[in-house]
Order: sequence, then structure tokens, then C-alpha cells
Amino acid sequence: MKSSTSKEDTPLLEIKNLQTGFKIEGEYYNAVENMSFDVKRKRIIGIVGESGCGKSVMSLSIMQLLPIGIGEIRGGSVLFEGQNLAHYNEKEMNSIRGKDISMIFQEPMTSLNPVFTIGSQIAEVLLNHEKMTKKEALAKSVELLNQVGISRPEKVIHEYPHQLSGGMRQRVMIAIAIACQPKLLIADEPTTALDVTVQAQILELLKSIQETNDMSIILITHDLGVVAEICDEVIVMYAGKAAERAEVNELFSAPKHPYTQLLMKAVPKMDEDVDELATIEGLVPSIQNMPATGCRFSNRCPKVMPECMQITPLLREVDEDHEVACLLYDPSWPIEEKRVAQ
Repeated sequence: MKSSTSKEDTPLLEIKNLQTGFKIEGEYYNAVENMSFDVKRKRIIGIVGESGCGKSVMSLSIMQLLPIGIGEIRGGSVLFEGQNLAHYNEKEMNSIRGKDISMIFQEPMTSLNPVFTIGSQIAEVLLNHEKMTKKEALAKSVELLNQVGISRPEKVIHEYPHQLSGGMRQRVMIAIAIACQPKLLIADEPTTALDVTVQAQILELLKSIQETNDMSIILITHDLGVVAEICDEVIVMYAGKAAERAEVNELFSAPKHPYTQLLMKAVPKMDEDVDELATIEGLVPSIQNMPATGCRFSNRCPKVMPECMQITPLLREVDEDHEVACLLYDPSWPIEEKRVAQ
């Protein structure tokens, strides 16, 4: 008898060979190239990498918030519950944004409108997507502020963004994002501008909301400590491509890609006394200077082989549910010719 697949077993979001480009001085350059991954239901997936690796561009591609006339999805698909968002027009995307998929940006001061009260900005989302009166939307706004841990919410709804601290503004952004109980939340560096204590509170809040609302989260960050704290799965990006993907415990216990290994070494450890933190020499190539062939990390890699300059590695499974794009793990190359990966 043929077994049926339940909705719970199917991915909420499927990114397939996503290619996003930008027009610079009349020429198009890829910022994200051939990215493929799934976001399972009720899971938190972390996307990590240095600045300039394409993490934020990918999130803006999902939301179709790329700069008009400059950025565009040039290939692949973004399937949300089976529907390809890459083909949606602006009106169709507006019905999705804020209701089914929400996004938290890294700087709430520039994301919140300085001339509108906190209550009116939360209520706007509810009025756009839910059948509510203004009075009902404001009452719901108070509930949401209370849910995200803001004290005296009845007063805060009448205040303006500049009257709140950075941590409170970020909580307001979370309240706006979860107002319609979205199925997917994209959080782009949500704790970057906050101090360590507030960072921990925001992460705890996101995890709590995710569990309460049974939603999925894509957490974009350069901070491996943040990933270790709340993520179930991790994708390491480098220069617009996926370098490695694994369950969070697997990645931290056995990183495969030389880039991931170097990122791990750059994280300070409380039980080690060192004079200098490890660094990764060189810079991420700009989108105008991406190598045409070979591994994009080859010019910075301490384990580089001659073949790395000519052959583009494919993301392949090397252990159960652990994928890496590196010739060190390509079975077509004799193992004695490879440098030791661990």
C-alpha cells in the first residue's frame, strides 16, 4: 500500500537553484548563485557567514524586497507551501508579507517609522491582513507588546520609536512580525546592534515564540554563538554559495569545510587563554570579482590543492544529513592526493 505524505512532512519553504543578481554600471553580477535548501516546519535554520557572503540578499530574494531596477531573481525558484514566490507580482506578495512570511531587520531604528506611534505601526499590519476595527487592532497591539516582554504596553503604544531603547525597539519589531502569526519568520541579524544581555533576551524570546506559534525561523547571522544557542540546522555561506549544511550539533562537533573550520577557530573560548584570536586571511570577493571557475574560497584556504582553482565543488552529502562543497570530500579524487581535512 502506498504511504501518503502528510503536510507536516513536507518542507514549508524550498529554495531551488536560486540565483539573484544586481545590475552595476549596466552589467549583471550574481550575488547568490545556485542556492538550494529546505526549511522544515517548526524548525530554526541558521544561515551564517562573513559580511558580503550573500545572506541578506537571499532573505530579500525570498521576500521579493530587492531594490527595484537593480536587483532581480535571475533563476531558480522559491517555493512556499508549493507556490513559487519568484513568479508573484507585488500585489500577490503583499498578501503574503506580514501574514504568512514576516521579516525582522537588523536595525529597528531605520525599520520603524519615526513619525508614527508604536501602536499605529503594529495596528497597520493587523488592519492590512485581519478583519479588525482600529480599536480592536490597538487592543491587539497591547497584547502583542505584552507578549514580547514590554512593560506598560498601554503607554508604549502611544510613544514614538525614538523614545524607546534599542532592545525595546527590537521587541516592537518582533511584535509587528508575529502580529498575524506567520508560518515563517526571517530574522536578519536581529541582535547585532544590542548589548550582550539584551541579545540573550531577544534570542530567548524568539525561541519561545517559535515554540508557542509552531512557526519556522530563518536566522541570518555572522555569530556562531547565536546559531549554537537556538538553531536546529545550519547553512554556512561563502561568496554567494553554500559551503556546508548540517544539523547544528553535527556542524559544531565535526565541521568539514575549511572555511567552517576557520570560522570555528575564530570564536573566542572561555576556557582558553590566548594572546590573539584566530583570523581568516584575505577578504570575501566582491560580486564583480567572483572567480569564474574553481572554489571561491581557494585563495584564502590553508588546504588548497591545484585542482581547487579549476574545478567548482558541488554540495554533496558526506555523512548522514551533512553536506559540504569541497574537493577534499569528492570521491572522484584519490584520497592519497588530498590534504587531511580534519
